[in-house]
Amino acid sequence: MAKTVTAMLIGIAIAEGRIRSVDDPAAAYVPGLAGTEYGRTPLRHLLQMSSGVRFIENYSGRDDVARLWIDTVV
Repeated sequence: MAKTVTAMLIGIAIAEGRIRSVDDPAAAYVPGLAGTEYGRTPLRHLLQMSSGVRFIENYSGRDDVARLWIDTVV
């Protein structure tokens, strides 16, 4: 359900002119992702969960979930 809500919010942001296109790279809107594969990935591919980036999700605190959180929020 979170993916659907995120996609809806992206649609609203596009309608409001806050996001130009789903083909823009993620780093255009999340500067913390600049220089990473996620930052270079178009929003469209992230929404489709088809970025092609290997992602390890084992909740160890040192996995990709933790790294993405730090790069995005901290």
